[in-house]
Order: sequence, then structure tokens, then C-alpha cells
Amino acid sequence: MSAKRILLVLAATTVGITAGVMFCYQIAVMPGIGRLPDREFIAAFQSIDDEIVNPIFVGLTFLGGAVFLVAATVAHRGEPLRFRLLAVASVVYIVGVVVVTMAGNVPKNDTLADFPVASSTVREAAAARESFEDSWNRLHVVRTLASITSLAVLSVALVSGARTNTRTEESAP
Repeated sequence: MSAKRILLVLAATTVGITAGVMFCYQIAVMPGIGRLPDREFIAAFQSIDDEIVNPIFVGLTFLGGAVFLVAATVAHRGEPLRFRLLAVASVVYIVGVVVVTMAGNVPKNDTLADFPVASSTVREAAAARESFEDSWNRLHVVRTLASITSLAVLSVALVSGARTNTRTEESAP
């Protein structure tokens, strides 16, 4: 397998995993913990956030998706259609997933991580949740849609390249 194909596989795998995680948060994790009372919601979110911030997800998968997309884009600069599709997938992923996460969701996560659940009053927990949940969820919709869009465009790039390669191979003597 060529280095270019390996980069495409790594990009598809890491972006796909990230899109899956974002989608699961969107349809199950946040609605599930959203039913909890304020203190339990905060404690659950703190626990989940503690676990997801790890080298495998953040380093390899989440940030790896950006790195592998950009590397695949550069590697395919001689293939105009695939290059354009990969460039779009890269920009959508970097801006809509990485930037939104780092500039929006992470600061909110960090603020909530510092909230003292055990010693808080009911009113303090309600206020902390109120300042967190809706705005975090709005940002999360953006990164969910961006990760899925990036994966879809990347998938089109994979298929468009396969059709081009098939045509080339079919026309060879």
C-alpha cells in the first residue's frame, strides 16, 4: 500500500472515529445526562470529561484527524479533484471540529471541571449548569455536523479517486 493510501486510511479512520464520538454525544450522552438533576449532571459530565481527555482520543484520534487530513491533502496535490475534496474536508474539520472544540467547548469544560459539586448549594449547581449546558450543546451541534460533513467529503474523495484509478487501470493495455 502506498504512503498516499495509508494517509487516506488514517484520515478516514481518525475522522470517522471522531465523528462517531461526536454523534454519540449528540444523540445519547448529552440527552442521557441531561435528564439528571443539576449536581448529578455536573458530576457525570466531569467524570466523562476526565476520561475522554486522554492520549488515545485527544492525541491520536481527534488531533490526528486534522494531521492526517492535511497530510493526505498535501500528498494528493497532483490530483486536482481529490486535492480539492480533501482540502474542503480538512478546513471543515479543523475549523468546525478542532477550533470550535478548543475555543468553545474546552473552556466551558474547564470551568465546569472546577465546580465543587460536593460543597455546592442547589442554587449554585443550577446556575453552573445553566451557564454551561445550552451553550455547550450549541457548540457541540456545530462540531458534530462539521465532523460528519468532513467524513462525508473525505468519503467522496476516496470514491472519486477509486473511480479515477479504475478508469486508468481499465484503459491500460
